[in-house]
Amino acid sequence: MAAAKPILYGAWISSCSHRVRIALNLKGVDYEYKAVNPRTDPDYEKINPIKYIPALVDGDFVLSDSLAIMLYLEDKYPQHPLVPKDIKTKGLDLQIANIVCSSIQPLQGYGVIGLHEGRLSPDESLEVVQRYIDKGFRAIEKLLDGCDSKYCVGDEVHLVCVSEPTHFFTDTCLMLCLDQSPRNELPSQHDQIDSGLPISLISMSLLLLNVLVLTNLELYILIHVHSWPWQGDVCLAPQIHAAINRFQIDMTKYPILSRLHDAYMKIPAFQAALPQNQPDAPSAK
Repeated sequence: MAAAKPILYGAWISSCSHRVRIALNLKGVDYEYKAVNPRTDPDYEKINPIKYIPALVDGDFVLSDSLAIMLYLEDKYPQHPLVPKDIKTKGLDLQIANIVCSSIQPLQGYGVIGLHEGRLSPDESLEVVQRYIDKGFRAIEKLLDGCDSKYCVGDEVHLVCVSEPTHFFTDTCLMLCLDQSPRNELPSQHDQIDSGLPISLISMSLLLLNVLVLTNLELYILIHVHSWPWQGDVCLAPQIHAAINRFQIDMTKYPILSRLHDAYMKIPAFQAALPQNQPDAPSAK
């Protein structure tokens, strides 16, 4: 019997739920979405005693906190990895993810905004939230200063120069080889490379062979930069979206983040996870 779908408890407007939806979409996980208001739904406390969203129910296992959920998904569904292998790239990626998750988002959430109710006007509360977001965005802009990659810490796939290369090839030929290469020839630490890889390659003008047989190990050597977003992007995209659509942040102050936002909006997995595309969004009713 097929295993039951994992269930994501969340809310359309929650940026924490938003980032988990992106992660699930990127990994191609078929899941059930259940909208919940943790402040008014008494039954939700039975699922997550701290009553925060999101929560993921996978069989008899329940997990809350978006970062914990994403790391769980990373281990259970190795396809389309969210965490880089390179230790420095991984460090920067996690730093950006944690700035969003620890230093920005909690300070714009209801738990903080609610404390100001009755003491501050709506405009004053908005100014407080904007101050926290601007502080975090300034830090991320500085971290990414000089970065010209398409995503947070990654770029389009490039072809590297192997010592004394003897073959030139086209993207079509390489994709064919990727589909046909035996997976058992790839070292285990790189087993994320498979026929589902979203690869865009620059066709080369010289083609010496119409058929080129490459092992997966050789493909790994040729492909040196991933063409997909990492965990930092998964966390950053919802924060930028909320900054623009909920908190009226002037994004002209953040050209790098604005460029990243434009790139995210072109990815189907990100588009499907947008708040307005969720069944509990007001626009969906």
